[in-house]
Amino acid sequence: MNILLKSAKIIDPTSSFHGNTVDIFICEGIINNIGKNIIAPKTKIISHQNLCVSPGWFDSSVSFGEPGYEERETLSHGLQVAAASGFTHIGYNTNTNPYPSPRLTYPFAEKSLPTPYKPTSQSTYHSPR
Repeated sequence: MNILLKSAKIIDPTSSFHGNTVDIFICEGIINNIGKNIIAPKTKIISHQNLCVSPGWFDSSVSFGEPGYEERETLSHGLQVAAASGFTHIGYNTNTNPYPSPRLTYPFAEKSLPTPYKPTSQSTYHSPR
């Protein structure tokens, strides 16, 4: 699917477009063009007042409830909500007492995810994938 974001303000201090309001053409999930007054036929157009685009966000302390309190929220659902809200990375806190070993937690998390799980700590852990 192709998407055209119209008049989006770029919020990214590392980008040459930072602070500019531009159109962004996304072709099959990849940014194809950034500029003014882009025309793209057969494209879904997204245009909102005060539309902003930024790199993905990081939440350093997320607690979804699973494992231990699944009735609150499952890991799979929590990750879907985080992704839909612009978060590309999270620091996950389990809700168990005692706290489980990361060697037990990582495989559990991997089974709940639609994409490969990439732990950013415990460098000695090796994914079975």
